[in-house]
Amino acid sequence: IEDFDAYRQQLAEFVFKTGPAMKTVFERARRDPTRIVYADGESERVLRAVQGVLDEGIALPILVGRPDVVAMRIERLGLRMKVDADYELVNPHHDYRYREYWTEYQSIMERKGGSPAEARNIVRTNSTVIASIMLRRNEADGMICGIAGRFTEHMSHIRNLLGLRDGVNDLYAMTALITQKGTLFICDTHAISEPSAEQTAEMTILAAEVVRRFGMAPRIALL
Repeated sequence: IEDFDAYRQQLAEFVFKTGPAMKTVFERARRDPTRIVYADGESERVLRAVQGVLDEGIALPILVGRPDVVAMRIERLGLRMKVDADYELVNPHHDYRYREYWTEYQSIMERKGGSPAEARNIVRTNSTVIASIMLRRNEADGMICGIAGRFTEHMSHIRNLLGLRDGVNDLYAMTALITQKGTLFICDTHAISEPSAEQTAEMTILAAEVVRRFGMAPRIALL
């Protein structure tokens, strides 16, 4: 075996059907790893994924979670990552930015009836809110959330705190479906149950943009 990196990639594509779909994304990520905040940093599934991310060198992880819980689960799972050396940890119960976070949340939500007491409580207890504020403040480049809880609640926090890109009128969801015949991207599976013609057109354009990021030429069917 002359090129072990190529060999590992070949094995990965053989074992995981997601390989061809993610190859372009991973290659781009390795060239320029970005800061990704994992809202559910205490989840064992997330911790295993983060170890894989570190092994592949595709991101700089930030975990939201209680230090003792995260450390205990890393040890129980036999993972190798170390706090501060491999990942940054944000403790929702004690972080030096807490006051800045809840006051920023309050300034956004006060027009919707949110009180300072509610803002303080939510920023202590809701990891999706914490991750969204970090993204808003450019303390992270991307976020992953939603392991537990209702999709609509996570989406509501993201809409309120991050908003929409200029020129985009609504928020849509897309699911990647990996099949034996290839990868399908399906819209809208979660956010818009009965889209109008204008919403259908907009989500189609946005979906094509995302598919191109996977290194694929989009072919679209409207059903």
